[in-house]
Amino acid sequence: MYRTLNKQISNHRVHTRSPLAAALLLAWSGVACPLATAATVPVTNCLDSGTGSLRDAAAKSGSGDTLDLTQLTCSKITLTTGGLKFNGSRTLLGPGADKLTIDGGGNNDDVLAMAQGASLLRVDSLHIANSQSRCISSFDQVSVNRASVTGCGIAGAVAGGDLTITYSTISSNGLGVNTTGNATIANSTISGNSGYFCVAITAGSAAISNTTISGNHATGGYYAPEGYAAGCIGSPVTITNSTITSNIFTSSSGNTGVGLRIGAQATIESSIFANNTGVDLWAFSADPAHPVSIAGHNNLITHAESSTVVPADTITADPKLLPLADNGGPTLTHALAPDSPAIDAGSNSSGLTTDQRGVGFARVFGARADIGAYEVQTGSPATFLIGPGITGSWFDPNQSGHGLAVEVLDGGRFLAYWFTFNPGGSQQAWFLGVGNYSGNVATLTDVDQPVGGRWIPNFDPNQIVHQPWGTLTLTFNDCNHGRVDFASAQPGYGSGHMDLTRLTQPAGLTCP
Repeated sequence: MYRTLNKQISNHRVHTRSPLAAALLLAWSGVACPLATAATVPVTNCLDSGTGSLRDAAAKSGSGDTLDLTQLTCSKITLTTGGLKFNGSRTLLGPGADKLTIDGGGNNDDVLAMAQGASLLRVDSLHIANSQSRCISSFDQVSVNRASVTGCGIAGAVAGGDLTITYSTISSNGLGVNTTGNATIANSTISGNSGYFCVAITAGSAAISNTTISGNHATGGYYAPEGYAAGCIGSPVTITNSTITSNIFTSSSGNTGVGLRIGAQATIESSIFANNTGVDLWAFSADPAHPVSIAGHNNLITHAESSTVVPADTITADPKLLPLADNGGPTLTHALAPDSPAIDAGSNSSGLTTDQRGVGFARVFGARADIGAYEVQTGSPATFLIGPGITGSWFDPNQSGHGLAVEVLDGGRFLAYWFTFNPGGSQQAWFLGVGNYSGNVATLTDVDQPVGGRWIPNFDPNQIVHQPWGTLTLTFNDCNHGRVDFASAQPGYGSGHMDLTRLTQPAGLTCP
């Protein structure tokens, strides 16, 4: 368990611990040597170079290390002497995309780049901006989480092999997103980019969910003969609960194209394609004998290209989207007008718990899910807010004998451990995760179940395997009552919920 705690907490950069966490860590700290080799290198000032600078921390770090910028109080680091290039994996962790910008200084260098090799460049809670080249690039893997990327050149705001973008904004760049590997884009907005493409995914597979692609202007160039499209996905793709609208393509000859061109097998669920120039969607195949098929349900596609066969239940009406705006959450979205035909006409085949905006915004509110990335919410928002006083032990009195220990951490983080039994009842089981909270809801999307441990003297930390278990969503009605919703990928656990009542609270904490 100590190793899992160390992994979960260090991944989420927990700097302070309450008495509950300290006691648990002491109780499970019976391993004599450090269990994690990755280091955390602090950045202590916003200078371009010198001791304590980001450039200095980057030079001192090694593969797998985290550059910690969370304690900075300045608002910008300008890399006047060139961008940063890493050999080996790195994580850059900031205090929030609205709090700190790493500025490329308008140079021709990539702001953050990874040399070729089996490596991951992760950018978390930062704003990356202002380069005539790319902002974030890697030949291998790029992960962008709760970040924003703006003001980068024609080569692309974010470019990589395998690419993951979550809860982020890619806007006002040249080419927006360009990947040659697998791509996962979720709970994000790609808008206002102007280049060859706004989105180019040319190999691997792609999954786009709870995402808005809006107001991009593709300008043609040598890509024009391939299909005249603002966005191009040449690999198999699944698009769920997303909104693709108001994208423009113009070529040097004046031709107009489509909002999104798909060149491989596609599944589209509960998504909006509307108000793009030319047509909204084109499933393109260079071989008429092997047309691209589109599977799925509950979509609103106003105008598909004539050779594109969309699912039979597709709506073609005007979705009546409101302008791109701050409707809550970390990214901009298109709200639906009260008379939109997309309201209560969608589906939630992926089992999403929230709409694009994240915690506090249910994916299904009403009779059915709405089509698109935005879900209309009615009624008053929750008046109870999660605070440190929620920390403690919780259980269901009707299921006494197992339960959860939770802790509210700094930086909007939330830690939960569930001590229970396996589905067959043959042994104890426990799993834990760290996530985020907002309002009265905490969401943990990366919950681990460690297995392989043995009792002393046969305990061997190298035998511990961290199995992905699933997700937890905890909703608190007041200081003493709540609910946990779970969905597990492990056999036998399934999905469901359990009502919660407080059992303990650490001394010195009060709620609210």
